[in-house]
Amino acid sequence: MTPARQALARRRFVRRLGIGVGVGVLLGSVAILPILPWVMGIVTDARHVYTDTVPIDNRGAYLVTGNGVMQLFTWHVQPDRFPADAPTLEAGSIEAATVVQKQFDEPGSYQLLNLTTGEPVHWASSTADGMHLTLRPAGELPPGEYMFIVPSDGMFGGNSLHYFRLDGADGEV
Repeated sequence: MTPARQALARRRFVRRLGIGVGVGVLLGSVAILPILPWVMGIVTDARHVYTDTVPIDNRGAYLVTGNGVMQLFTWHVQPDRFPADAPTLEAGSIEAATVVQKQFDEPGSYQLLNLTTGEPVHWASSTADGMHLTLRPAGELPPGEYMFIVPSDGMFGGNSLHYFRLDGADGEV
C-alpha cells in the first residue's frame, strides 16, 4: 500500500471513529436524561420539612405551625385529583399562613378553601411586614383537604395553588 493510500485510510478511520464517538455520546446523553434528576439530587425523599422561621425573601406560601414553618408546593394549574405529594399535618397545628411576595393584593384575595366541606375558611386577621403577609384563620382548622389560593405578584398575574391536608387525632382526614 502506498503512503498516500495509507494516509487516506487513516483519515477515513479517524472520521468514522469521530462519528461513532459522537453518535455514542449523543445516544448516551439521551439515555441518561430520565435518571439525571436523581443523580443530581434534585429528586429526594425529603419532600416537606420544617424550618425555624419564614425565609426573608424566598417567595412562596408557608404554613406556620407549632412544630415550625413548612413551605408548600406551588401549582399553577388545578390538578384533577388532590395531589398525592401534599403535606399532611395534624389538625389544630396551623397557627397562620404566610405569603412571601414583593407586592400584595387585598387580604380577601388570599383564599383558603376546605375542599372536604367545600367551604371557605375566613381569616381572623392579616398583617403585612415587608415581603411577608401573615394570615391567621378565624378558628382551629378541622381535619380535611385544603387549597390555599395566592394571587401572583408576577407580571402575568393569575393565582398559585397550594395544597395540604390535616389529619385528626385518630388519623382521619
